[in-house]
Amino acid sequence: MPRETWRDAVADIDETTGPVTSKQKQLAAVAGIDLPNDLPQLVARVRLRGALVDDLGLQSAAWRSDACSEAQLELISQLKGDDDISIDPASWEEASS
Repeated sequence: MPRETWRDAVADIDETTGPVTSKQKQLAAVAGIDLPNDLPQLVARVRLRGALVDDLGLQSAAWRSDACSEAQLELISQLKGDDDISIDPASWEEASS
């Protein structure tokens, strides 16, 4: 979605890549999943949708079994650089996030 100024775009990027929100943590508790405090909001959205997809009738749950590709894993590895964090996406959609 286009933004009016580059500052608006930066603010949007900062928000979606920022840490999980308190509301997302509350929803995660209801869904019975754990969201680490340092998890980006964008990834938290995908995990929440995956946990609630059947209950909300959003789409088939088949996407959960779609593994992420080698290309996605390689990109994630490059992006995390030398950081000593463990990243194990549960699906291709989470890897894309």
